[in-house]
Amino acid sequence: MFLNTDKKFLTVAEVAELFCCDVHQIYKVINSGELRCIKLGRKMIAVEWLEEFITNRANTTERRVQ
Repeated sequence: MFLNTDKKFLTVAEVAELFCCDVHQIYKVINSGELRCIKLGRKMIAVEWLEEFITNRANTTERRVQ
């Protein structure tokens, strides 16, 4: 676990803040299927899913560079 949080789920706004981007960018990634979420009143992203997304993105970027 490389995200420093005790929370199990984050809101879209919290994820956007972590990535220093707009919530629309996070919704775009969710709608593309790259980032999983669950609707608990509002869309929530499990920290575990966010870490998987980051790892997958890093691996994809790494393959492109090689």
